[in-house]
Amino acid sequence: MGASVSSLQILGVPEDTVRAALPGVLVGTWSERFVTACLGPDFMETERKARSLSKKLQCTVLAVSLIDGDTLRLMLYQSGKNLTYHIALPKYGTHKAGNSALFCSVLGLPEELAPKLKRLLAGCEVQEEKLGILQALLGAPLLIHCGETPGETVKEDAGPLENWIRERPAPLKIKNRYKAELIQEIPDRHPEFTLALRSGTLILRPAVRGEDQNCEYVIERAGDILGYTCVGGEWARPLPDGRLELVPLADPDTADRFDTYLYAQSEDRLVTAAVLHGPDPSGFPGAYKPTQTVIVHDTAGILPCPLPLTLENSPATGTFTLLPDGGFLAEICPQFDGSRPPIQIREPALACYGPDGTQRWTAEGVSRMVRLEEGRICAVMEDDNGHPECLLVLDMDGAVMEQTSDAASLDAACEGAASVPNTTATDGQGNLWMCAGSYFSCYTPELECISRHRLKGKVCQVYQNETGQVCAVTFQPSKYIIRVYRFS
Repeated sequence: MGASVSSLQILGVPEDTVRAALPGVLVGTWSERFVTACLGPDFMETERKARSLSKKLQCTVLAVSLIDGDTLRLMLYQSGKNLTYHIALPKYGTHKAGNSALFCSVLGLPEELAPKLKRLLAGCEVQEEKLGILQALLGAPLLIHCGETPGETVKEDAGPLENWIRERPAPLKIKNRYKAELIQEIPDRHPEFTLALRSGTLILRPAVRGEDQNCEYVIERAGDILGYTCVGGEWARPLPDGRLELVPLADPDTADRFDTYLYAQSEDRLVTAAVLHGPDPSGFPGAYKPTQTVIVHDTAGILPCPLPLTLENSPATGTFTLLPDGGFLAEICPQFDGSRPPIQIREPALACYGPDGTQRWTAEGVSRMVRLEEGRICAVMEDDNGHPECLLVLDMDGAVMEQTSDAASLDAACEGAASVPNTTATDGQGNLWMCAGSYFSCYTPELECISRHRLKGKVCQVYQNETGQVCAVTFQPSKYIIRVYRFS
């Protein structure tokens, strides 16, 4: 877990006035322009106090929260109103850059810095680094770890921002050979950034909107998108022309709020599995852990459902990959006891199931599958630290065909498995299409960039339509809109 930071930066009122309005809170001046209030790790409480204070004192307040080093929230209030906000939650694919021009004008920064601030807010993926650059830019102690007292006065310095921009030059302009055509928009949907998307299955979850005109937290007004559901929604599968067909999911209605879902697809078939959770064996209050994976639905009706995964007649959890004959391969996770530190009581395994749901064979000790080729399964065994130590090639009956501990072979196999599928594509002319955030570029076989497009939102899936044209799916977090582009 990373650092947690929480503070209020106040403009327009003296320190004594702020201290009187926030009894029991550490208040001081460690900046030439801002008064600082140091708060606890509860970001919702920080933002509530910021709004209340700005209204009570008719002043400007910037609420700063960094949670576990990877979630950053910047909320700007003036006289009780939320003017703009920046939210970065990379782990869940959530990002709202905010209005950089408004940040500059309200916080007293030069207008010409707005484009550079916009690039920083949108492009810096290390949240603690971003906050450090903002601390220097504002000349205010933003990196106050919870429970600590600021030290020396922070001086305003635009140098760190200028250096960050200088080290990341904007892409060169290119005369594009391809045209990006927007062919579909799907509102109020969020792609599931889980194993589903990484396996090439695009699952869209419905957005949840605020209904209460007097929401407790000011960014959540009636009609605002608060987040998205963890169940329900659609399976988005490409049509021949490149658009997405939305097939309603068959996630079962369960009262257990700890259940989550996994998906695997093969052409027009989608198989859904529920990951059941139960109390952690350690007995820690409120702690839950996965207890069993159960296949709950098969759109093709091949597998018998529900079909629980088991190993040695005990419940098992794991991910799965569909096979051409209708069965599947399950990567069974190791099992640990409730001691501290936990002790492994069952090795991982690779299990093969037939279309009728029977377990054909298991390969114990196999940690994960890295590639499935015609008639061959490439898998790795790992040491106690999770590092690959042996590469196995199995036939479809589970028999070992090849085995090696060669470091180069292991690195090549695992590097290919670690790459995110469906974010690159090759068109009919042999050109390679690749994404980097919201940029989507085309390269010749000689790696000459011949087309670069900045799309609305980040690219989350790439595929070809039936005529060989490349299509890209993007997601715009600020508006919860899925878009499909076709390139010709």
